[in-house]
Parts: sequence; C-alpha cells; structure tokens
Amino acid sequence: MAFYATTRTYAPVLAMHGFEDRQGPLRKAFAQGDMAAMAEIALPLADVLAAAGTPEEARRRVNEFEGVADRVILGGAWVGTSPQRARESYELLLETFAR
Repeated sequence: MAFYATTRTYAPVLAMHGFEDRQGPLRKAFAQGDMAAMAEIALPLADVLAAAGTPEEARRRVNEFEGVADRVILGGAWVGTSPQRARESYELLLETFAR
C-alpha cells in the first residue's frame, strides 16, 4: 500500500478517501529508503483500501468490495519482508481464497 501510494496517479484515490496528506510524506520516506516510516504512514490506508487480518477477516473484507471494485488483486507484502515471510503470506493467500 505504501509503495503504491507514492505514485502520483493514485493521488485521486487517496484524496477520495481523505488520505491526500499521506502522499508527500510517503514519497519522502521512500526516497530516504525508510520502509518503517512508510509502513507507519500508510497503515491507516489498509483499513480502507485493502483486505487484511485473519483469513476470515480477509474473506469478509474482500466480499465487501463486491459491486464496488472492478477487480480485486490478491497479494502480500514483498518489500521489507523476508523471502520466507513472503512465501508464507502467499501460501496463506492461496489457502484463504482458493475455491
């Protein structure tokens, strides 16, 4: 979420949800390579723009996008996490959403 929010083309989406004040600080933190600051700045975006939590919470949240979003992209963090943690996250996504 933090990385995507640094992209200028996402400014209208951020503004629509009241997060227009986050893009500048996120861009600055990204330029400085401060991934911890990026995560902290972007954390509130997850509750609005993403599905996070336990598998049950994530499934419920994804269902809330029905009729609102054209598509839902499933993925986990790949920046600032270990390869092992990224793999575990990917496997959990498969378990949670495979049907």
